[in-house]
Amino acid sequence: MDDACSGFNADICKNTIMRYLLPVFFLCIGSPIFAQDTIATYFDWAGNPTTNISSAVFFRSKINPLKPVKTYYRGDSLNENDAFKPSQISEKNGRFIFINADKTVIKDIVYKQNKPHGQALAYYESGTIKDMEFYKNGLLDSVCTYYYKNGIVSSIEHYKLDSLIAYELFHEDGTKDTVTGSAEIMAEYPGGVVEMKRFLANNIRYPDAALSLNLEGKCFLQFQVDEKGQISNVKVMRGVPDCPECDAESVRVVKAMPLWKPAKVHNRYCISTFNLPISFKLVGGKKKKRRNR
Repeated sequence: MDDACSGFNADICKNTIMRYLLPVFFLCIGSPIFAQDTIATYFDWAGNPTTNISSAVFFRSKINPLKPVKTYYRGDSLNENDAFKPSQISEKNGRFIFINADKTVIKDIVYKQNKPHGQALAYYESGTIKDMEFYKNGLLDSVCTYYYKNGIVSSIEHYKLDSLIAYELFHEDGTKDTVTGSAEIMAEYPGGVVEMKRFLANNIRYPDAALSLNLEGKCFLQFQVDEKGQISNVKVMRGVPDCPECDAESVRVVKAMPLWKPAKVHNRYCISTFNLPISFKLVGGKKKKRRNR
């Protein structure tokens, strides 16, 4: 099992909130957000059409004559059928407010030519501030501040054209964190990769069916490590050819792993996604046999 973890890699989930971006508010500041075939009419508080976009209370927009009219209210709720998903917006210019299914604002961001430009705010589901970032043509630029759920600053990070050049980290009680060595840390098996390889080698049992048929190969798994280090959502992305028993054994042994050290982003624990190949290899290079169908 020496090569059980060859190709091991991890990918921290930077932000989980985007899966909640169902409806979209557009505050009528700057240029209209839609393509050339858009028909937009702006209204004041009395419901009268207005050409003063910056003071408009809401606007009504039609993507094309075959689609229904969409109405957006500033600071008000939307009917589910009236909302656009972010992917349906052809071009973003101006200020956008994204809300979740509970109508709670979770992101408030300014776009310029479809890229974040200026202040970008993100909020927890409770409505408290989560991130305060500043962008320049889609790149983080300037001092950005990140917060714990209790409102205490977790990190202050200085970016220059998307490169982190300085940072300060803080504990949830507000005291300075002088131990953590980075604002972003990947989740880790206790003891690191070496200990994880040892765990896999000691716990994987070569399935009898695979032994009898001389089956070899790699099972490519994907799983999540949550904020407490618990493993969940173990999936087989590509299995060992002709050996579902090897795939099942791979899933079993990953689920049996002890708690991991969870990932951190902006000095806050977060969910991370891992891809892990597990190898099944026989000694002696015996010829593979056909499975009876």
